[in-house]
Amino acid sequence: MELKKMLESINEKLQKTADVKFVFGEMIETKEKSIIPVSAIRYSIGGGSGHGPDLSKIKGIAKETSEEEVSENRPGGEGIGGKFSNQPLGVFEITGENTRFVPVIPVKAIMVAISIWLVTRIFKKRRK
Repeated sequence: MELKKMLESINEKLQKTADVKFVFGEMIETKEKSIIPVSAIRYSIGGGSGHGPDLSKIKGIAKETSEEEVSENRPGGEGIGGKFSNQPLGVFEITGENTRFVPVIPVKAIMVAISIWLVTRIFKKRRK
């Protein structure tokens, strides 16, 4: 399959399957409340192809070549890659009295903040 057609096919499939359920998960219901998970979805795809120079000219072979022979002497390649990520953001908590959004605690951000705080404390103590 040609690379351009392959990328178009993948993009079409992703668009067809893209659904609100990717961002808002299935509702979880209990007696007192309902919970709806929320996340951020990101995806990207890319690809490329290329051909090198005519190897017969690089090697110094001085013979007339047809278009078919030139394409046979040109190494090439194609590639495709992509990334899909799903980052939980929190949940909507729905009760009979109210609805609220409960964010996910950003553990990485908290750990970075604590690390910076510790390093600055140690650095200040050494300066004294």
